[in-house]
Amino acid sequence: MRIIVTGGIGFIGTHLCKAIIQAGHNVVAVDNLSREDSGGLTHRDKDVDFRYCDIRSVTGHESILAGSDMVIHLAAKVGGINYYRDNAYEVASDNILIDKQIIDSVIKCRVKRFIYASSAHAVIPSLSYGLGKLVGEKLTQWAAKQYGIQVAIPRLVGIYGPLQDSKKETGSVIPVFTRQAMDSKSINCLTNGNEMRSYYYIDDCVNHLLGVVSQMMLCGFSDPNPYYLGSNEVHSIREIADYINYHLDSSVDISYSEENSMLMDSCPEVDLKVVSDTSLSDGISKVIDSMRKIECVS
Repeated sequence: MRIIVTGGIGFIGTHLCKAIIQAGHNVVAVDNLSREDSGGLTHRDKDVDFRYCDIRSVTGHESILAGSDMVIHLAAKVGGINYYRDNAYEVASDNILIDKQIIDSVIKCRVKRFIYASSAHAVIPSLSYGLGKLVGEKLTQWAAKQYGIQVAIPRLVGIYGPLQDSKKETGSVIPVFTRQAMDSKSINCLTNGNEMRSYYYIDDCVNHLLGVVSQMMLCGFSDPNPYYLGSNEVHSIREIADYINYHLDSSVDISYSEENSMLMDSCPEVDLKVVSDTSLSDGISKVIDSMRKIECVS
Protein backbone atom coordinates (compact mmCIF):
# COMPACT_ATOMS: atom_id res chain seq x y z
CA MET A 1 0.00 0.00 0.00
CA ARG A 2 1.24 3.48 -0.87
CA ILE A 3 0.63 6.02 1.90
CA ILE A 4 1.28 9.75 1.69
CA VAL A 5 2.18 11.52 4.94
CA THR A 6 2.13 15.30 4.74
CA GLY A 7 4.37 16.93 7.30
CA GLY A 8 6.32 13.69 7.11
CA ILE A 9 9.58 15.27 8.26
CA GLY A 10 8.00 16.90 11.31
CA PHE A 11 7.87 15.49 14.82
CA ILE A 12 4.89 13.16 14.51
CA GLY A 13 5.50 12.52 10.81
CA THR A 14 9.05 11.26 11.31
CA HIS A 15 7.93 8.67 13.85
CA LEU A 16 4.83 7.71 11.86
CA CYS A 17 6.68 7.23 8.56
CA LYS A 18 9.19 4.93 10.23
CA ALA A 19 6.38 2.85 11.72
CA ILE A 20 4.53 2.64 8.39
CA ILE A 21 7.68 1.31 6.73
CA GLN A 22 8.09 -1.25 9.51
CA ALA A 23 4.48 -2.32 8.96
CA GLY A 24 5.36 -3.25 5.37
CA HIS A 25 3.88 -0.32 3.44
CA ASN A 26 5.42 2.19 1.06
CA VAL A 27 5.41 5.75 2.37
CA VAL A 28 6.01 9.13 0.80
CA ALA A 29 6.87 11.95 3.20
CA VAL A 30 5.81 15.36 1.90
CA ASP A 31 7.31 18.38 3.66
CA ASN A 32 8.58 21.91 3.04
CA LEU A 33 11.31 21.50 5.70
CA SER A 34 10.17 24.59 7.58
CA ARG A 35 11.01 22.73 10.79
CA GLU A 36 14.01 20.77 9.52
CA ASP A 37 15.96 21.77 12.62
CA SER A 38 13.80 19.36 14.63
CA GLY A 39 15.92 16.56 13.18
CA GLY A 40 13.31 14.77 11.11
CA LEU A 41 15.28 14.82 7.87
CA THR A 42 18.35 13.45 9.63
CA HIS A 43 16.48 10.76 11.55
CA ARG A 44 14.00 9.61 8.89
CA ASP A 45 14.01 5.97 7.84
CA LYS A 46 16.22 5.38 4.78
CA ASP A 47 13.31 3.69 2.98
CA VAL A 48 11.05 6.75 3.27
CA ASP A 49 10.53 8.44 -0.11
CA PHE A 50 10.93 12.15 0.68
CA ARG A 51 9.35 14.78 -1.57
CA TYR A 52 9.97 18.46 -0.97
CA CYS A 53 6.76 20.42 -1.43
CA ASP A 54 5.26 23.60 0.00
CA ILE A 55 1.60 22.62 0.14
CA ARG A 56 0.56 26.27 0.04
CA SER A 57 1.69 26.27 -3.59
CA VAL A 58 -1.01 25.69 -6.19
CA THR A 59 1.04 23.10 -8.08
CA GLY A 60 2.83 19.86 -7.34
CA HIS A 61 0.39 18.09 -5.06
CA GLU A 62 -1.52 15.99 -7.56
CA SER A 63 1.58 14.42 -9.11
CA ILE A 64 2.63 13.24 -5.64
CA LEU A 65 -0.79 12.01 -4.52
CA ALA A 66 -1.65 10.24 -7.79
CA GLY A 67 -1.93 6.48 -7.36
CA SER A 68 -1.91 6.61 -3.56
CA ASP A 69 -4.08 4.43 -1.37
CA MET A 70 -4.24 6.82 1.58
CA VAL A 71 -3.24 10.29 2.71
CA ILE A 72 -2.43 11.04 6.36
CA HIS A 73 -2.46 14.81 6.67
CA LEU A 74 -0.23 16.11 9.46
CA ALA A 75 1.21 19.21 7.78
CA ALA A 76 0.43 22.47 9.58
CA LYS A 77 2.01 25.66 10.84
CA VAL A 78 2.53 24.89 14.52
CA GLY A 79 4.13 26.46 17.57
CA GLY A 80 3.48 27.44 21.14
CA ILE A 81 0.48 29.38 22.45
CA ASN A 82 2.31 32.70 22.29
CA TYR A 83 3.25 31.98 18.67
CA TYR A 84 -0.41 31.35 17.80
CA ARG A 85 -1.39 34.59 19.51
CA ASP A 86 1.36 36.79 18.05
CA ASN A 87 1.05 35.38 14.51
CA ALA A 88 -2.68 34.78 14.47
CA TYR A 89 -3.46 35.82 10.90
CA GLU A 90 -0.56 33.87 9.37
CA VAL A 91 -1.27 30.73 11.42
CA ALA A 92 -4.98 30.63 10.61
CA SER A 93 -4.76 31.58 6.94
CA ASP A 94 -1.81 29.30 6.15
CA ASN A 95 -3.33 26.29 7.88
CA ILE A 96 -6.71 26.72 6.21
CA LEU A 97 -4.97 27.02 2.84
CA ILE A 98 -2.78 23.95 3.50
CA ASP A 99 -5.82 21.86 4.43
CA LYS A 100 -7.88 22.99 1.44
CA GLN A 101 -5.03 22.32 -1.00
CA ILE A 102 -4.55 18.77 0.25
CA ILE A 103 -8.24 17.93 0.38
CA ASP A 104 -8.70 19.31 -3.15
CA SER A 105 -5.87 17.04 -4.36
CA VAL A 106 -7.32 14.04 -2.53
CA ILE A 107 -10.59 14.63 -4.39
CA LYS A 108 -8.98 15.19 -7.80
CA CYS A 109 -6.69 12.15 -7.46
CA ARG A 110 -9.57 10.02 -6.17
CA VAL A 111 -7.69 8.91 -3.09
CA LYS A 112 -10.10 6.68 -1.19
CA ARG A 113 -8.84 7.12 2.37
CA PHE A 114 -7.93 10.28 4.29
CA ILE A 115 -6.86 10.79 7.90
CA TYR A 116 -7.03 14.41 9.03
CA ALA A 117 -4.89 15.07 12.11
CA SER A 118 -6.85 17.66 14.05
CA SER A 119 -6.20 18.98 17.53
CA ALA A 120 -7.94 19.48 20.85
CA HIS A 121 -7.53 23.18 20.07
CA ALA A 122 -10.33 22.80 17.51
CA VAL A 123 -12.77 23.52 20.35
CA ILE A 124 -11.12 26.93 20.86
CA PRO A 125 -11.90 28.85 17.63
CA SER A 126 -10.77 32.08 19.30
CA LEU A 127 -7.23 30.68 19.01
CA SER A 128 -5.82 30.97 15.48
CA TYR A 129 -4.58 27.37 15.39
CA GLY A 130 -7.87 26.10 16.79
CA LEU A 131 -9.89 27.98 14.17
CA GLY A 132 -7.78 26.50 11.39
CA LYS A 133 -8.27 22.98 12.71
CA LEU A 134 -12.02 23.45 13.08
CA VAL A 135 -12.29 24.59 9.46
CA GLY A 136 -10.13 21.63 8.39
CA GLU A 137 -12.45 19.23 10.19
CA LYS A 138 -15.49 20.68 8.42
CA LEU A 139 -13.82 20.52 5.00
CA THR A 140 -12.91 16.88 5.65
CA GLN A 141 -16.47 16.02 6.70
CA TRP A 142 -18.04 17.71 3.70
CA ALA A 143 -15.57 16.13 1.26
CA ALA A 144 -16.23 12.69 2.77
CA LYS A 145 -19.97 13.08 2.35
CA GLN A 146 -19.90 14.59 -1.14
CA TYR A 147 -17.18 12.38 -2.66
CA GLY A 148 -17.48 9.13 -0.69
CA ILE A 149 -14.03 9.29 0.92
CA GLN A 150 -13.23 7.13 3.93
CA VAL A 151 -12.07 9.48 6.68
CA ALA A 152 -10.92 9.59 10.29
CA ILE A 153 -10.47 12.78 12.30
CA PRO A 154 -8.41 12.25 15.46
CA ARG A 155 -8.02 15.34 17.64
CA LEU A 156 -4.49 14.93 18.95
CA VAL A 157 -4.03 15.88 22.58
CA GLY A 158 -0.63 16.70 24.08
CA ILE A 159 1.56 14.48 21.89
CA TYR A 160 5.20 14.54 23.03
CA GLY A 161 8.40 12.59 22.60
CA PRO A 162 11.90 12.53 21.05
CA LEU A 163 12.74 14.88 18.15
CA GLN A 164 10.11 17.43 19.20
CA ASP A 165 10.84 21.15 18.84
CA SER A 166 12.47 22.42 22.05
CA LYS A 167 12.74 26.11 21.17
CA LYS A 168 10.99 28.40 23.66
CA GLU A 169 9.23 30.40 20.93
CA THR A 170 7.69 27.50 19.03
CA GLY A 171 8.04 24.36 21.15
CA SER A 172 5.73 22.52 23.54
CA VAL A 173 6.11 22.47 27.30
CA ILE A 174 7.87 19.11 27.80
CA PRO A 175 10.73 19.54 25.28
CA VAL A 176 11.08 23.25 26.12
CA PHE A 177 11.35 22.59 29.87
CA THR A 178 13.72 19.67 29.28
CA ARG A 179 15.99 21.78 27.07
CA GLN A 180 16.04 24.60 29.64
CA ALA A 181 16.88 22.22 32.46
CA MET A 182 19.67 20.50 30.52
CA ASP A 183 21.22 23.75 29.28
CA SER A 184 20.93 26.04 32.29
CA LYS A 185 19.82 23.86 35.23
CA SER A 186 16.68 25.99 35.44
CA ILE A 187 13.07 25.92 34.30
CA ASN A 188 11.17 29.17 33.80
CA CYS A 189 7.40 28.62 33.65
CA LEU A 190 5.37 31.54 32.29
CA THR A 191 2.29 30.53 34.31
CA ASN A 192 1.66 29.43 37.88
CA GLY A 193 2.01 25.80 36.75
CA ASN A 194 -1.33 24.68 38.12
CA GLU A 195 -3.08 24.06 34.81
CA MET A 196 -3.97 20.41 34.21
CA ARG A 197 -3.48 18.85 30.80
CA SER A 198 -3.27 15.47 29.10
CA TYR A 199 0.00 14.25 27.54
CA TYR A 200 0.32 11.32 25.15
CA TYR A 201 3.64 9.70 24.23
CA ILE A 202 4.48 9.59 20.53
CA ASP A 203 4.84 5.79 20.28
CA ASP A 204 1.33 5.31 21.71
CA CYS A 205 -0.04 7.88 19.26
CA VAL A 206 1.66 6.21 16.29
CA ASN A 207 0.43 2.76 17.30
CA HIS A 208 -3.13 4.06 17.43
CA LEU A 209 -2.84 5.69 14.00
CA LEU A 210 -1.46 2.46 12.53
CA GLY A 211 -4.52 0.70 13.92
CA VAL A 212 -6.77 3.20 12.16
CA VAL A 213 -4.85 2.63 8.92
CA SER A 214 -5.45 -1.13 9.22
CA GLN A 215 -9.15 -0.67 9.98
CA MET A 216 -9.62 1.57 6.97
CA MET A 217 -7.80 -0.81 4.65
CA LEU A 218 -9.17 -4.13 5.90
CA CYS A 219 -12.62 -3.25 7.23
CA GLY A 220 -13.60 -0.17 5.28
CA PHE A 221 -13.68 1.90 8.47
CA SER A 222 -14.78 5.51 8.13
CA ASP A 223 -16.03 7.97 10.73
CA PRO A 224 -16.43 11.70 10.00
CA ASN A 225 -16.93 12.51 13.67
CA PRO A 226 -13.85 13.98 15.38
CA TYR A 227 -12.58 12.07 18.42
CA TYR A 228 -9.95 12.85 21.03
CA LEU A 229 -6.68 10.93 20.87
CA GLY A 230 -4.64 11.24 24.04
CA SER A 231 -4.05 9.85 27.50
CA ASN A 232 -6.96 9.66 29.93
CA GLU A 233 -4.67 10.95 32.70
CA VAL A 234 -4.04 14.64 33.37
CA HIS A 235 -1.00 16.24 34.95
CA SER A 236 -0.05 19.74 36.05
CA ILE A 237 2.80 21.75 34.58
CA ARG A 238 4.41 21.55 38.02
CA GLU A 239 4.41 17.74 37.79
CA ILE A 240 6.23 17.92 34.46
CA ALA A 241 8.93 20.16 35.94
CA ASP A 242 9.30 17.83 38.92
CA TYR A 243 9.64 14.75 36.68
CA ILE A 244 12.31 16.46 34.59
CA ASN A 245 14.21 17.44 37.71
CA TYR A 246 13.97 13.87 39.03
CA HIS A 247 15.21 12.20 35.84
CA LEU A 248 18.08 14.63 35.42
CA ASP A 249 19.15 13.71 38.95
CA SER A 250 20.14 17.29 39.60
CA SER A 251 18.97 20.35 41.47
CA VAL A 252 17.04 22.31 38.87
CA ASP A 253 15.90 25.80 39.80
CA ILE A 254 12.17 25.92 38.95
CA SER A 255 10.38 29.28 38.88
CA TYR A 256 6.71 30.11 38.26
CA SER A 257 4.82 33.31 37.62
CA GLU A 258 1.47 34.30 39.09
CA GLU A 259 -0.26 34.21 35.71
CA ASN A 260 -2.94 31.69 34.79
CA SER A 261 -2.68 29.89 31.46
CA MET A 262 -4.80 31.48 28.73
CA LEU A 263 -6.15 27.98 28.02
CA MET A 264 -6.97 26.92 31.57
CA ASP A 265 -10.63 27.90 31.41
CA SER A 266 -11.01 27.43 27.66
CA CYS A 267 -10.45 23.68 27.33
CA PRO A 268 -13.57 21.66 28.15
CA GLU A 269 -13.35 18.39 29.99
CA VAL A 270 -13.34 15.55 27.47
CA ASP A 271 -13.64 11.83 27.85
CA LEU A 272 -10.45 10.30 26.45
CA LYS A 273 -11.05 6.62 25.81
CA VAL A 274 -7.48 5.83 24.78
CA VAL A 275 -5.28 4.48 27.54
CA SER A 276 -1.59 5.38 27.29
CA ASP A 277 0.90 2.53 27.53
CA THR A 278 3.66 4.98 28.50
CA SER A 279 3.49 6.84 31.80
CA LEU A 280 4.38 10.52 31.80
CA SER A 281 7.43 9.84 33.96
CA ASP A 282 8.73 7.15 31.59
CA GLY A 283 8.00 9.31 28.55
CA ILE A 284 9.93 12.26 29.95
CA SER A 285 12.83 9.94 30.73
CA LYS A 286 12.87 8.87 27.07
CA VAL A 287 12.84 12.50 25.91
CA ILE A 288 15.86 13.24 28.10
CA ASP A 289 17.71 10.15 26.85
CA SER A 290 17.04 11.15 23.25
CA MET A 291 18.33 14.70 23.77
CA ARG A 292 21.47 13.35 25.41
CA LYS A 293 22.14 10.96 22.52
CA ILE A 294 21.69 13.71 19.95
CA GLU A 295 24.13 15.92 21.89
CA CYS A 296 26.70 13.12 21.90
CA VAL A 297 26.39 12.62 18.14
CA SER A 298 26.63 16.32 17.38
